[in-house]
Amino acid sequence: MSEDRSAFSSLASRQPRTGVPFLESFRVHHGPPGLLGRFFPSAVRRLQERGISLAFITFEELVSLSERNPDNWGSFNPMFDPRFADIPQGSLCLAGYDASGEIKICICAKPFDASRESFGSIVNAGGFASIRPDKNVEQIETRMSQSFAYDMHGLLGYVGALWVHPDARGGRFASIFGYIINACLLTLWNPSYLLGSVQHSTVGTGLFQRYGYPHSMSSLIVTSHGKQAADLTILYMTRDEFTEGLATYLDEIWPKIDAAVASGNRQQSA
Repeated sequence: MSEDRSAFSSLASRQPRTGVPFLESFRVHHGPPGLLGRFFPSAVRRLQERGISLAFITFEELVSLSERNPDNWGSFNPMFDPRFADIPQGSLCLAGYDASGEIKICICAKPFDASRESFGSIVNAGGFASIRPDKNVEQIETRMSQSFAYDMHGLLGYVGALWVHPDARGGRFASIFGYIINACLLTLWNPSYLLGSVQHSTVGTGLFQRYGYPHSMSSLIVTSHGKQAADLTILYMTRDEFTEGLATYLDEIWPKIDAAVASGNRQQSA
């Protein structure tokens, strides 16, 4: 699918800087400044208490990171691999570093312009993975029949490629990083919808509920060489729903994290 690059020009102008401390890498453009002004410093502080610092990295650095961790990474998501896929302007990759400077957590985000065609049409036309035809050696295709996907329009922000090093697992970093990256999308992109995905088998589990999306739709089918490779459930929320959820998360979840850190029970913190 050909991409209208002009649709992402405003996103590129607000692209965070890479390789600098998180709070110095961008400024608030959209969303409630009071809420975001509380959330971002609080999130950074809480992660620092767990020995993690934040910075944006390039997608080339992400590829290098995956190659250094072949035993615990699994298959690398090709939609975030610039060697094979088109990475739209404005796309983000957020990393969490430990005290030694090693990346232990990362999460990525990619915008979709659904102003002229729906999210469902983008998926079925090959725009979800955006793998270049000459690089699609696995013959990856995506299909979606959920009717609401064809009513979903506007600028969409998709979050994926979450990776947590085994050393950092058990601390529930997935939910924290999910809220942080979505807060970044809110203020940098002002998207109509925020999206994520999980394997259909995780729907209804505690892991599924931790991501904070109030809605879901299935199934987005990924095929490789004509055979089903993945059955994904798309998670979604409007920007207003995210703002409401973020306020609740900040007011209700952070105090629990504070109590857990104070008691030394970090593995059980949210």
